[in-house]
Amino acid sequence: MTRVEKGIAWLDTDWRSITLMALIVFVFFSPSLISPNILIWPNSGFSADIIHFHWPDLVSFASHLRQGQLAIWDSSMALGMPIAGDPGAIFLYPPTLIFLFLPPALSFNLLNAIHVFIGGAFTFLFLRSYTISRPSALIGGLIFAFAPKVIIHIAAGHLGMVWCLMWLPAVLFGLKRAMDGSLFASACAGLATAITMPNMIQISYYIMLVASAFGCWHLAFALSKKEWQQVRRLIIIFAVYPLSFILFASFVLFPLSELLPYNSRANFTVADANLYALPSYLLITWLAPTLFQFPEWTIFMGVLSQLLVVIALIQSHRSISWFFAMMILLTLIFSLGAATPLFEFAFRFIPGFGLLRVPTRAWFFGAFSVAVLGGFGTEKFSDGRLRDDLQKFQKWIGRLAGIYIVGGITAFAIDAFLFQRWHGQLALQLITFIAFLTLFFAWLRGRLNARLLQWLLIPLLLFDLLPLDATYIQLNDVGAKFLKPSPSFEFIASHDGIFRVYSPGGDFQYALAAERGVETLEGLLSLQLSHSVRVINEATGCLNAHYATAVPPCLYDRFPIAIPNAEKLGKLNVRFVSTQNPLEDPNFKLIFQNDHRVYENLLWQPRVRITNGKAEIVRRETGRYEIKVRANETTELIVSDSWAPGWGATVDGIPVKVDRVEGALIGIKIESGDHLIHLIYDPIAWRVGWQVSFISIIAWSVWLIIILWRQRR
Repeated sequence: MTRVEKGIAWLDTDWRSITLMALIVFVFFSPSLISPNILIWPNSGFSADIIHFHWPDLVSFASHLRQGQLAIWDSSMALGMPIAGDPGAIFLYPPTLIFLFLPPALSFNLLNAIHVFIGGAFTFLFLRSYTISRPSALIGGLIFAFAPKVIIHIAAGHLGMVWCLMWLPAVLFGLKRAMDGSLFASACAGLATAITMPNMIQISYYIMLVASAFGCWHLAFALSKKEWQQVRRLIIIFAVYPLSFILFASFVLFPLSELLPYNSRANFTVADANLYALPSYLLITWLAPTLFQFPEWTIFMGVLSQLLVVIALIQSHRSISWFFAMMILLTLIFSLGAATPLFEFAFRFIPGFGLLRVPTRAWFFGAFSVAVLGGFGTEKFSDGRLRDDLQKFQKWIGRLAGIYIVGGITAFAIDAFLFQRWHGQLALQLITFIAFLTLFFAWLRGRLNARLLQWLLIPLLLFDLLPLDATYIQLNDVGAKFLKPSPSFEFIASHDGIFRVYSPGGDFQYALAAERGVETLEGLLSLQLSHSVRVINEATGCLNAHYATAVPPCLYDRFPIAIPNAEKLGKLNVRFVSTQNPLEDPNFKLIFQNDHRVYENLLWQPRVRITNGKAEIVRRETGRYEIKVRANETTELIVSDSWAPGWGATVDGIPVKVDRVEGALIGIKIESGDHLIHLIYDPIAWRVGWQVSFISIIAWSVWLIIILWRQRR
């Protein structure tokens, strides 16, 4: 046995293969893990959601939790927002507890590496459940882990989306294990799906659809073969799966159901949902990488993975291969949005689709299907019949390969000479293709055995994907770039008191604002209360009626036509406006000018107010106010936080009704005299939901202990 064969034999165990994958993942991410101040950032020139969205949220979460408070309401942006029930509230996701112990940038980067490994490892295990070889399963795991679609979204800061997606193979692995005899695995699949809920509801929803389609596919085959025992088992499995998901995810589902009637997505149009649909002409980029790095339009999966997909489908005897082939086709078509009838049909007739946007995100599941078929394709090299069949077509294979190479060289030459640019990634893809052809023909002619070929494809795959993935990422020092206060920010933060800031251009330093406790009127929100959005739009002069994750929806208009209203902003506790453009309203007083103009709103109103008397905040925590009031007559206390179901109040210890006033704010009727008011956000749906989830976890743990105890006996 040669040294190479000995090395392969040593690697050929599940745990060593998974360890190898972990090593590859952490070597790739290691430059981002060497310093606590380095943050992964897009190399495209676009901004990243992480600074505007995830960083402020998770820094606030960690700060509150260190103080012994589990925040279920966040007042830091957009008049306040509920966290309980927000399926984008990533800080209710258990792994984010790491932010309690590590600096934010390091926590983000480490969690990215961990989740890429989770996705790859469970893809490996899912493929192994189909009794394919370890190198074949490892190929599939690496294709998914380092799919360009995954890495470019990590670079863009779409972390909740990617972290959610990486649990998909765990869900399918659990369902496959359940089909193989372990009903407990079906509950584990439900738990894996529930884990995704605080990350990104669109991806969670797609995961549940894929899991349901996976079950229906197997059920259809069992029915066609009249395997009634298997039919009964599948029915039980796919009853346990959604039930366990609902129980585990109750801490999100119960409060979410309470908030849905107030959700601004209820008025979605097809045009709103069709945002960033893939232009039809970009389908060609499935065959070759593009220099244009827009995450939503990235569909290229590398040359090797596509070749392996083709091989997987040559006279395939695995029915599940055609399930994943259909997934590739459907997700590509769906990614085109309204350009085909499929998207509009789903939007109008499939429950839940009417609340989702950006159809290209369905391609995440096409990418996973490519990974699975890549594993199946690698395994087919062990099938002697494939070699016999392909030997008959050697000349045609060579001709097609020549066409591809000539086409690639032509495209490379056009880029080099016509556009005066070096398309290095296209050159790497051509090298990968030629290297694969060399290995393929060596195997076809019997000069290379199948197992050695499968292991050799692993370094070739890494050569195919990792340099491309690396082009999507740059590393930035957050201290120098994002957490260094500008003069205008420092000026605003130097003012004491509770107030909000509004930045019409959306260019306020949001990560730093979270660190310093400065609250903003605008923000990026996955769950939006329609009444709050409406009031903010009116105050900011944003007349855009369309939905956007930004509140107000015209936030990033660089040449704004929206004219803010000083009086309405004042009622929303907006004291300062930070902008690059002059404001003509005399109620906005220019008090600072450097990198930005800072205007003070002369009509600014405090966070709590009454019309005839005095109101003072004695104590304030997340979702809690203690307020002293001296009222000269019967009046209404107004708190400039967004009303939502779940706010409760007591006046001198007596429960009172909390009303919605001035369109979106909190109102409490009080009698004349001195009063002590406690206002608390504590929705009953949250209280019931987290208890159901907690009890379900306990029951699942007991079930696991019983299984382990029986195995030991």
